[in-house]
Amino acid sequence: MVVVKFSIPYQISGVASTNYKGTGIIVDVERGLVVVDKETVPFALGDVTVIFAGSVELNGTVRFVHPLQNFTIISYDTAAVADIPLKPITVSSDPIDSGDQCYMVGLNGHGRQIIVSSAVTQIEPLPLPVAARFRATNAELIHMDHRVATIGGVLCTKDGEVNALWQSYRLDKKSASYYGLPIDIVMETINNLRSYVDRGETMNYQSLEVECKLIPEYVARHQGLPQSWTDKLLEHNSNRRQVLRVRRTTANAPASQILKEGDLVLSINDSLVSSFRDISPLVQNNESVRVTVWRDGEEKNFDVPTVSLGGLEPNNLLVWAGALLQDSYRELLLSQKEYHEGVYICRYYFGSPAEFYGVKASCWIMALNGIPTPNLSTFLDVVKTLDSNEFVRITTMDTSDKERLVTLRPNPDYWPTVQFTQQNGKWSRQCHQ
Repeated sequence: MVVVKFSIPYQISGVASTNYKGTGIIVDVERGLVVVDKETVPFALGDVTVIFAGSVELNGTVRFVHPLQNFTIISYDTAAVADIPLKPITVSSDPIDSGDQCYMVGLNGHGRQIIVSSAVTQIEPLPLPVAARFRATNAELIHMDHRVATIGGVLCTKDGEVNALWQSYRLDKKSASYYGLPIDIVMETINNLRSYVDRGETMNYQSLEVECKLIPEYVARHQGLPQSWTDKLLEHNSNRRQVLRVRRTTANAPASQILKEGDLVLSINDSLVSSFRDISPLVQNNESVRVTVWRDGEEKNFDVPTVSLGGLEPNNLLVWAGALLQDSYRELLLSQKEYHEGVYICRYYFGSPAEFYGVKASCWIMALNGIPTPNLSTFLDVVKTLDSNEFVRITTMDTSDKERLVTLRPNPDYWPTVQFTQQNGKWSRQCHQ
């Protein structure tokens, strides 16, 4: 285990702070791959530091931020620690279950190891309120009966074989708590990422962009699900009598136009699904999947295109008139019923024109002088046509779909337009006159 520090220059995508520290787990010594939770490294924009044995400090590189699950994969320079006898974790072949005894091994805030014996009380989804920041969806997490203060770690057997990662999950803006994520979910991504690292490429992830909820079998029966389907699902998963139900879809995803809240998801590509972990292997490598649902007392089949999600997003930011802008990100879209074609205002600087003229954060700029600005690229093109000495009419839309018109003088001499772009994990800064 190593200590991972992450410093963020700009608070974007709903993050709550600018400096984080957590525990990283070495999973591949040859390639220098380390897994850390997204509470520590939420995206690629920032400086990563990896600390080995409390003595060696190296810069790290973000390789892949999982768009759905709570983990990020970073890497370090293996040649710089060649003299340190590092070992990757040994993965347990037996899945962890309720009632199992295990050891929680982690690091405290000073980087010292902590070990405590504990037991699994339940493996259940974490109920979290909808928010415009990352939250664990479509994930069943491991709850323990005894926990101590750590910055992360692993859950393992007495022989040291790892069953799960012990990770921090954001509950709301001010608080977080620790739960376990089964290790097989992580290793599935690691195995796919290795070939991309060897080729120097970035990895994308196909997603259905549907948030589901697990409901008991009797609730599904109330929706009219027939006995034939409950028998099939029980045969598929005899441990739990449960059915997947659509809770919400991402606002701009194809699934939002096809699937409806309340649909019972029965199969994907003719393979039965009754848990969150059934979905990912059937979707992540397909550009389109056939989804069978139960809706309004009928079995229906739909061909649903998936969405390609990058592992290094966002890749474009803009500071204009003192307002920090980005394209709508996944967590924001998942929290909205409707898709807003505009650029999102994350924050603004105090004393800037944005603050002085009353531009609000957490809303979209839909148009400048009546010209639509659906994305950052178009927004920047429109800005380049503006006269710096004239006022600009800004049409905004908040998260409650309330439209507002603001006039603003950009004052680019003191508040220049600055663009940040990312390519292959490297960020560059450009000032536009």
